[in-house]
Amino acid sequence: NSPAGEKIFYLNLAFIDCLEHLHKFRVRFYVKAADGKYYFSAWTALASPTLPAATAITKLVGARRAMTVQWKKIAGVGGYQIQYATNAKFTKAKTITVKGAAKYAQAIKALAAGKYYVRVRTFKTINKANYYSAWSPAKAAAVKK
Repeated sequence: NSPAGEKIFYLNLAFIDCLEHLHKFRVRFYVKAADGKYYFSAWTALASPTLPAATAITKLVGARRAMTVQWKKIAGVGGYQIQYATNAKFTKAKTITVKGAAKYAQAIKALAAGKYYVRVRTFKTINKANYYSAWSPAKAAAVKK
């Protein structure tokens, strides 16, 4: 117990393994009782992925009813997500998923005229779960009628 009378819990953390960018740990909690004995919980397994590196938009060109976005290629990712919207807050945004790390450009067609905001992020799949990087800073392009 602390001087204020609250219970103090401690944490044991043991590194188990690192497979394919997935770090595995074991964790348990324990508390020191008033009689000086320690009481432990059971070990629980946790996994923490190494998130993919973020990318950045290198070129964004608006055209007639379309736009093309290019981004910096990042090695070791499973693909990219492109999100575009007509406002900077990305409400009612549409998302396109591009699988594979080799592709670094995407045309977005059948757009109405106006200003569009675009951002990109990377993802990788580990054990059927997708892990995402942060979004790139947004860039804007004008789509012509």
